[in-house]
Amino acid sequence: MPFKIPARQIGGLTALALSVLALPAAAAAAPADLAGLWRLDGPFQPEMKTADGKEPPLKPEARRLLQQRIAARRAGKSGDGVEICLPPGTPRIMWMDRPFMLVVTPAKVTLLHEYQHTIRHIPLDEASPPADQLDPTYGGTSVGRWEGDTLVIETTGFNDLTQLDQAGLPHSTELKVVERLRLVDGGSTLEDVVTITDPQAYERPWTARVAFKRAPGVQMEEDVCAERLLDPTLVESLNKQPKR
Repeated sequence: MPFKIPARQIGGLTALALSVLALPAAAAAAPADLAGLWRLDGPFQPEMKTADGKEPPLKPEARRLLQQRIAARRAGKSGDGVEICLPPGTPRIMWMDRPFMLVVTPAKVTLLHEYQHTIRHIPLDEASPPADQLDPTYGGTSVGRWEGDTLVIETTGFNDLTQLDQAGLPHSTELKVVERLRLVDGGSTLEDVVTITDPQAYERPWTARVAFKRAPGVQMEEDVCAERLLDPTLVESLNKQPKR
């Protein structure tokens, strides 16, 4: 005689099966609600300092390059790539005084920046490609993972055509950036603790901090960088800059 399940048990078994099937998705859910619109908490800071407010531990050659850039900026010849619409790079994009949207899915985190419509793709739980397989880029290649309620992003594979800040803080192609994003102040603030490692430019790894506030009423606006190049004063100053 075939075995029969009482009708009253079918509903319970169905619910149990559905809950078991849902377990992987629940386990993969982000442990912290970082998603949403964010913008800088406080005024824009043109110079990146260490988390305790000190100057980064520059090596002598990198310090000379920074001083040259500062002098050039004062003379109206900064050579900063963002002035000709080149990407600001990582982590400088996080210091821009423009809002960004953070989108979180089980497999990937995406940062959509208003500034130059920059997009950062951060796959989760993937190994970073070997250095010799990376094509150097402005923003580098990122991978991420969750450590408790903290999103850890590691980025490598940079070119050396960007500056870490508006003042001209340099870096080399050996730059490695590790960001640790988490909610603080009861979830109202997003903290990004950034560790910079670059043995060519800095004596040792150093850490900076930037924070953001939720901006639910802010609209992401169009940012057409090429329009800024139409300024005749800017074009003239760029034409006078020495070649790299």
